[in-house]
Amino acid sequence: MLKRLPIFALAIAGLLDAQAPGISMRIEASAARTQFRMGEVIGVTLTFETETPDAFDMIITRDRIVPGPEDDGFLVTPIEGTRDPMAYRAGQGGSFSILGGKFPYAKTSVTHLDLNQWLRFEKSGFYRVHALFHARARPGGQNVAIESNDIGITILAADPQWQASELREAVQIIETLKQENQTFDTIMNAARRIGYIDTPDAIREAGRLLGTAQIQVAQILKDGLLASAHRKDAATAMRQLLRNPEQAVSPIFLDTLGALESRDPRDLRADLADSASQKQESARAISMNTLVGLTPGDFAPMPLRAETARLFSHLPENQQTELLGGQWRKIAGPEMIPVLRAVYDSIPDSDRPAAPLAALAVERLYELDPAQGRELILNEISRPVPRLPFKTLSILPDTTLPAMDRIFAQHLEKNQGTEELISRYATATILDPVKAYYARRDAMMRARNQVASPACDPPLVAYFLRADPAWGDKVLHQLLAERSFPYGRCWMGILGQTASYYVNPEWERTAIGALQDPSVVVKSDAVKALSKFGSAASEQAVWESLRYWHEWWKNRPAELNEENRRLEQVFFDAFAHAKNWNVTAADFAKIHDLCITQDCAGRAQEYERERSQRQ
Repeated sequence: MLKRLPIFALAIAGLLDAQAPGISMRIEASAARTQFRMGEVIGVTLTFETETPDAFDMIITRDRIVPGPEDDGFLVTPIEGTRDPMAYRAGQGGSFSILGGKFPYAKTSVTHLDLNQWLRFEKSGFYRVHALFHARARPGGQNVAIESNDIGITILAADPQWQASELREAVQIIETLKQENQTFDTIMNAARRIGYIDTPDAIREAGRLLGTAQIQVAQILKDGLLASAHRKDAATAMRQLLRNPEQAVSPIFLDTLGALESRDPRDLRADLADSASQKQESARAISMNTLVGLTPGDFAPMPLRAETARLFSHLPENQQTELLGGQWRKIAGPEMIPVLRAVYDSIPDSDRPAAPLAALAVERLYELDPAQGRELILNEISRPVPRLPFKTLSILPDTTLPAMDRIFAQHLEKNQGTEELISRYATATILDPVKAYYARRDAMMRARNQVASPACDPPLVAYFLRADPAWGDKVLHQLLAERSFPYGRCWMGILGQTASYYVNPEWERTAIGALQDPSVVVKSDAVKALSKFGSAASEQAVWESLRYWHEWWKNRPAELNEENRRLEQVFFDAFAHAKNWNVTAADFAKIHDLCITQDCAGRAQEYERERSQRQ
């Protein structure tokens, strides 16, 4: 009889097990191999077969990221000489892996796993292995057990020369990850291999790479260190690296050291602060960034802010973005002004969009130095093709920019995509040329192959509504009504798309009228747009539309089609997330009574309870 190695599950907890009817699982060693060196990747393939793929839900992942409370995994005999590498996660609770997905999708489904993440062989010899996983049967939600055939594998004794060669190759792959001929999957596999080797040299290399590796790669390296059979040695090695002047100490590096030493990473802040001042520039920059993240409160101390500004250019772009994003309040100050300006000045002088970091830098510069930030934004607006996104260029408080009208008209004629800037800043002075441009474009689109759609420019529709409300309302109605072109789909989303640029009473009246449109798609667009952009007065119209929809379907719920199920969801979300409506707990009680599906009714009860607790 096989002895079961205690292994944590990926299946759903709290349900009774039953032997699986109608689904089978077969295990095979990848590439039909039967012999593996100690520390070598042991790939296995699981093949699931069923005649009713819609009857089961199941999650198994390449990386065993999150444990669960079931006994899923692999059973081995003899058990001596083996261990569960993730036994350290005992008691951490269970849930599905973030990398998982539901399957079987078809009658035959295949997944590939590394046995190393479930079993570690620490003694050479012959072993027999088979798999045990669980699926959730539908309907009813009962867990069913699925056991596979068994396979035999031979584990060869450790080969130090092979381990050293394997480690060198894996490290080189990670350190040269920017090479075009390497896929991200290749890099992730290299990180896994380092963890499986689990020698003292592999431990040190994993710790060293933690400082600068991409976060997904670093997570795999962290898992390998925590799963090591030599955790004390790993903690010692990482403690030495912490003090090494060349070692960058990233947040995940500190998290890993804390886990190995059973300490809160925040308790290691003083240790890092002591060593960071002795580090070389690039390693110091990353280490200082980690200190910023560990700083309690909203503001980092002045010396740390000044040092972060000085070393900003040494940081990887993703960490620069993080500092200007979620960590901004901790480092915001006048010392960052020249740093932000340098980021803008480094944008290539071309028509290509700048990196997202540049836009973020200009937005932060505008906060610290409005005059200089305004100068840069106006400079970008005046370019034939701005390099910064509309979101950044639209932050000026000005209602209009009359001085830019002539430039807008010139750039529009060259069709350089200035419609959004016109919607935001142009005055009525250039209304006639913009109308003429729109008319020419509309005629061209309608004439093209006699199957094209009318011009669909939500930014220009928004401009018309602002500069000439009557004309804008006319154009909006025309676009809503024009449904004869095979490839024209403007009418399906024009209300919400226009509202993202500008709304006025004319737009709101049109959107309210669209609640009675015969097309469910248009109704959905109107409900969503009114919830997000409509005034408080529009709430009543959406209530009336929901009541009408309920009356239509209440006596024939079995006939409710998928399109109207989605509309029900749209109604619910509109009230749940409305920007300008006052939706109370009592309103969700009303929504509950107007729901057709059980899902909608259940959610309404949850929201009613939640709103009641708030009130």
